[in-house]
Amino acid sequence: HSNLSQDELMLKLDEDLCQAQLGRILELDISHNNVEMDLLSLFALFFPMENTLSIDASCNKLTINILDAEFLCKFPSRQLLFLNISNNPINSLDTLCLPSSIKEIDLSFTNISQIPLNFARKLFNLEKMYVQGNHFIYTA
Repeated sequence: HSNLSQDELMLKLDEDLCQAQLGRILELDISHNNVEMDLLSLFALFFPMENTLSIDASCNKLTINILDAEFLCKFPSRQLLFLNISNNPINSLDTLCLPSSIKEIDLSFTNISQIPLNFARKLFNLEKMYVQGNHFIYTA
């Protein structure tokens, strides 16, 4: 594991430089790399990886843009089944933009305090969700 800046990661995943190979990646592990960027920007880098089933981006510095990303949240047909974004300073899931194909997500230790009501509507294939280590606030 090394410390990758956003620019270095973008260069390594440059679509023009490695187009032939990106579509063949089934699992991607960028955990523990000190990656500091918005989650939606990170997903934009993964668009050429149309066959990726699993992404582990845990233990980085990923955040979620507070802007409403619904108009940007148009994922092409994706096969992504597992996403680990645990141990990142996410704080809120209100504008979380994810592919609907996800069946398992790890949101442990992300400083979230609630699961928005519309969360399940976005991830209608979701079967497992890990949320330990967060400080949930109950509101009736």
